[in-house]
Amino acid sequence: MSIMLSTYSIHQHEYYLNHNYDLMDVVIENNFMDEHQTKMIENNLKTKTHHVNKGEDSDVCSICLDEFEEGSCVGVLDCRHQFHSNCLKNWLVINNVCPLCKSTGVRQRS
Repeated sequence: MSIMLSTYSIHQHEYYLNHNYDLMDVVIENNFMDEHQTKMIENNLKTKTHHVNKGEDSDVCSICLDEFEEGSCVGVLDCRHQFHSNCLKNWLVINNVCPLCKSTGVRQRS
């Protein structure tokens, strides 16, 4: 994973150099993309309230590895994997795929 990110960063850096980007242009563009992605996720992520069934082990968020607590807000992807809502939002801003199965994370509804 880190090799992929490093390769991406190198290619992104070369792109900016070859297209005469000013450092400020890069910062503005990346901030805009993050804001746009964050808003898209906020508007389209399905959530539910988690309920613990008596006698069963509590489920665990695969991102932070903490258990889901009764009444906590859980983000649910189309693949049906569930994570703490805040953990999932932070994950999807960086990489819009399910952390477990790599299917598309959140799609913009039309």
